[in-house]
Amino acid sequence: MKRNHILYPVLFFVLIFSYRLVYSQISASAEINKSEIRIGDPIQLKLSLNFPSNSFPPIHWPAFNDTITSKIEIIDASKIDTIKNTNSTILQQILHISAYDSGQFVLPSIKFYFKNDSTQFVQTNSVLITVHTVPTDTSETSIKDIKPIFEEPFDIKWYFPLIIKILIALIVFGIIIYLIYYFTRKKSKQKETEKPKLPPHILALQKLEQLKQEQIWKEGKIKEYYSGVADTIREYIEGRYNIQALEQTTFETLQALKFKAIDPSTREKLKQLLELADLVKFAKFIPIENDHIQILENAFEFVHQTKQEITHTAPSETSNNSVNTN
Repeated sequence: MKRNHILYPVLFFVLIFSYRLVYSQISASAEINKSEIRIGDPIQLKLSLNFPSNSFPPIHWPAFNDTITSKIEIIDASKIDTIKNTNSTILQQILHISAYDSGQFVLPSIKFYFKNDSTQFVQTNSVLITVHTVPTDTSETSIKDIKPIFEEPFDIKWYFPLIIKILIALIVFGIIIYLIYYFTRKKSKQKETEKPKLPPHILALQKLEQLKQEQIWKEGKIKEYYSGVADTIREYIEGRYNIQALEQTTFETLQALKFKAIDPSTREKLKQLLELADLVKFAKFIPIENDHIQILENAFEFVHQTKQEITHTAPSETSNNSVNTN
């Protein structure tokens, strides 16, 4: 019995000693790939746990959220890898971290707790990280003089769309104006053709009667008076005999009428009328007052003697009996 009392305490101390001996061989470390960075640059943090190969300690691997401290954030984390050597085994995890404020920050020791005993742990070393601000170019941020207005070179290509639109608008506007003019003119022509045309002798007698009433020769307008009588007779000849009397001389007109059925006395009076009018118009001849009356009477007589009588035929009659020709 006495031997047992001595044995138990010895075994207890042996177990405690071996327990501490095993855990004294476990170590943890933290390494970073760079200690100085600019704001936001990533840092690679490697966590390692080293222990003897013949044992696997019941240790909790630390779990992280999005940050390690309020200034150090975790970007991403790799899986835990196992590296086995002859005498030891290493567990490793890579964390990508960064800091977004300038200054010096301490990455604190990270603890690996033994299971069922929160008072027992191994911890990594602490790491100092220096974060620099992004340098600014003072030449870019300094106040500078206002630059003058930049005049861009003229390029006609910029105005091509506007020119094309203006040309299209002008073409459309021109077409509209032309159509309005065309249909208006066509309508007026239709009205003119629809308007009945008076016979040549009616028109001539109306103009001669107007000259008779006005008696402009009394106002000293002798040339205008004789020209009015002669031009009226020439217009009548054009309409009655289809002779271009207004463009012809007196001789040419009389020659053209030579083969027309006109009484000799009437033909002689026409000759006197036209020749007297020519003397007044071109030779500045001043006739006597009796000539003023006589030339108008000769004009009336010529129209009455040569006018074409139009007879209205019944529907059953043919057009051959409708007019009294030359």
